[in-house]
Amino acid sequence: MTQDYSMFSVLQVLKEWKRAIIISVLSVGALAAILSLFSPNYYKAETVFYAANPDLADPSQLGYNDSPTYMYGGSDDLDRLFSIISSDRMADHLIKKFQLFSHYEFDSTGNEGKFKMREAFKSNFKLSKSKYGALVLAVEDKDPEIAAKIANEARNYAEVLAQKFIKDAQRKALGSYRHNIQKQDSVMLVLADSIRRLKENYNLIEANYQQRAFADELIKAMANKAEAGSRAQYYSKYESKRDSSIKYRAYEAGYSSKVNELQQKLGRFNSKISELKTAEQAYSRATDQSSIIRERKSCCLPLLTVRLLPFTWSMRHGCPRKKADPKDPSLCLYPC
Repeated sequence: MTQDYSMFSVLQVLKEWKRAIIISVLSVGALAAILSLFSPNYYKAETVFYAANPDLADPSQLGYNDSPTYMYGGSDDLDRLFSIISSDRMADHLIKKFQLFSHYEFDSTGNEGKFKMREAFKSNFKLSKSKYGALVLAVEDKDPEIAAKIANEARNYAEVLAQKFIKDAQRKALGSYRHNIQKQDSVMLVLADSIRRLKENYNLIEANYQQRAFADELIKAMANKAEAGSRAQYYSKYESKRDSSIKYRAYEAGYSSKVNELQQKLGRFNSKISELKTAEQAYSRATDQSSIIRERKSCCLPLLTVRLLPFTWSMRHGCPRKKADPKDPSLCLYPC
């Protein structure tokens, strides 16, 4: 057997329970109104951050650099700032500075009290990213002054922590630059000593000129040898020119010996010239690298004493005036 259901039957049921439904709705509404009247009022303070570009603190961006440097950071910089503000170190600092254990009435001696304190703090300390590339920090508390002070102190302490991270990185970079300068100076000292010894031991005064002089002398000796050989061969055909033939054969032998000697000298000279040029090129490269490192070091030194902001702009919050109930987001009003 089947039973037919229709809208008429539903209306009949609602009509029969009309009185009970109305009483229930009115009772719940009245109870909610009474509870909202007796529940404590919360105040909400907000501050907004825009992450700065970390390249502003990078000495390699200074000097001869044609690439543009932007004031605002990217998503990675925003994530880095987000991690700093939402860290346990930030929470512990704020809890200790504003004595929130007594403010929230938690026991500070036991682990359970510390856990509850941190959870209660995090529920009223909210950090989010806006669609405009900013961080929005919202702090809620029953005391409007404490809410504003916590928001402003979080902003200030975030700057302190970010400054510390930047300065630590700069000190490490400066130490690396100093180490590299010492290393380059040692390399340049060795190369300079090698260049000096090569020039002194092999009389390498002006390498290019000496190389051309050796080559010219060798060419001249080879030409004289060829000429003496030709004359000796010519005079050997005539019995009456026997003395001339012997003389030019002697010349040919002398020039041949000279050619061999010059070839050996030129061979040794070329090998040492190659070593000298290699050493001079290495010295030139080391000098260029040392100059670049010294320039970066000189740029890095002033940055250690300069206050660099981790964010390009932030809104410092005053005391909130409008009330909000954090348990009902629809009633959560922003202070002016």
